[in-house]
Amino acid sequence: MSPGGEEDMSSVLVALHSSDMRTSLALKIDILAALITCFRESHRARCNFRKAGGFLYLMSVMVSMEGLLLQQSVSSAVIRERMHMVQLIFTCLALSMRFEPANAKLFHQEVSIVL
Repeated sequence: MSPGGEEDMSSVLVALHSSDMRTSLALKIDILAALITCFRESHRARCNFRKAGGFLYLMSVMVSMEGLLLQQSVSSAVIRERMHMVQLIFTCLALSMRFEPANAKLFHQEVSIVL
């Protein structure tokens, strides 16, 4: 484990971003759930998330889901799993900014420019 945890956070975010959406949805859900747990308990985790570019990673994952959410020929269980992932992404975003004005400011700067 790195002393500040920034490298660890970067590794987690790269794993979240680089895995294939169609085959590793469960892995992405597990990573997001772990991030949520860390964000609830650790100021340092929220800061490392910001420093590692976490907002852009999460938005990129959300954008990569666009085609998956429009598919008509999938079971309701698959749809629920995908919607659960969307919910986890929004929860990560919210918790990463909770009690972190620097994170909220960076999110506004990075994401509002992209949108």
